[in-house]
Amino acid sequence: MSTQRNNSGFQLSDSNWLENHHNAKKDLRYDFAKNLALRNPKSIVDIGCGTGLWLSTFNELLPKDCNFIGIDLDEDSLAKAKSKSKNWDRKCEWIKLDINKEPEKIPAADLTLIFNFSSYIENLDFVFETLSKERGFKEIALRQFAGDEIKFGPFSPEIQTLINNSVKNSIGASRQIRYYDMDRLIDSTSNSQRKIIYQDFELYKAFSPFGSHNFPYIKGTVNWTLDRVSENEKPVILDWLDMANCDEKLLYFFSLDWVALLQ
Repeated sequence: MSTQRNNSGFQLSDSNWLENHHNAKKDLRYDFAKNLALRNPKSIVDIGCGTGLWLSTFNELLPKDCNFIGIDLDEDSLAKAKSKSKNWDRKCEWIKLDINKEPEKIPAADLTLIFNFSSYIENLDFVFETLSKERGFKEIALRQFAGDEIKFGPFSPEIQTLINNSVKNSIGASRQIRYYDMDRLIDSTSNSQRKIIYQDFELYKAFSPFGSHNFPYIKGTVNWTLDRVSENEKPVILDWLDMANCDEKLLYFFSLDWVALLQ
């Protein structure tokens, strides 16, 4: 079963998976981080920092007087992040914390990052209340993937619908990850006292022949999907992977993220 779990058991949090994902979208993510760096934060707290990939990007963009704080529940991920930051020449702190149990322990910062992590937060409204300006949280940057807008093909409309429905039936009610969480995050943002000063949809797209920088992520996503569809859809997905390896046909892959900055 392709779960992409980290050592704490959370789906889509394995360090190799996160690295492949980050590498595939490196240019898009760099541009997004570059725009956030223009806010000139003196401190950043990354909630659900994983192995520190996003803070690695910000390390290239921000002055050394900006302090970094990474928060995660997985000790192995935090250890990798800490190792990665040894040569950053800036103050970094890596904190093991279950924010569903103790959100009040999140350190305040000029810029708070919640990137593809709302799926693991049980009570978003309460977390937003905790991340208040009164407690020192100045701005919040958000990213969340649209679970129903991660597509690869081409397939017939009937097959594409069957794949979508199989994935929803497999993971839609999961308590480990809210895979279709973008709308919930947008609702919580609307309910908060924050002002949206920027929002957009970020499209990632790739066409065959896929390259070494993006195929590990694409293949991992397709294999993850393969393990969640019925036996009827498995053969066409396996055929798609075979064609992707051989570059025999024009194939595509795309995904969509909602991104926003709150003040």
